[in-house]
Amino acid sequence: MALSAHGNDKIILTVTHGEASEQYSLKQLDAFPQHVYETKTPWTSRHSFSGPLLKDVMYKSGLVSPRAITARALNDYIVDIDLILMEKYPVLLATRMDGNPMRIRNKGPIWILFPLDQFPELNTMEVHGQMVWQLEKLESP
Repeated sequence: MALSAHGNDKIILTVTHGEASEQYSLKQLDAFPQHVYETKTPWTSRHSFSGPLLKDVMYKSGLVSPRAITARALNDYIVDIDLILMEKYPVLLATRMDGNPMRIRNKGPIWILFPLDQFPELNTMEVHGQMVWQLEKLESP
């Protein structure tokens, strides 16, 4: 992981739109409004997750009306994110689980998380496939 221009903070997320690119450390993501909810997932029991909303980071990065957004994980998992879901629901870029920064071995440093318990209609295989853990890049053409 690269070092940011803001000291020794590791870059954990890169957001690209065409030729433009923004990079974020955990400290920079923490500067966004933080949202918290408890939910269980197909891979975890109920936990408290927190972080900025995906749409807030996208807008700050200049992705105000992308046609599509692709999420890439550290393990090269790639999926397109349903932007309608992102607008309708509080989709987190979860950086903390139970108040602790997420580590790579525990689906971190960032996990795209949908509030499955609060909105049962999201508990589908299609949405599960968009819950990218070990997120490192968001890309838009």
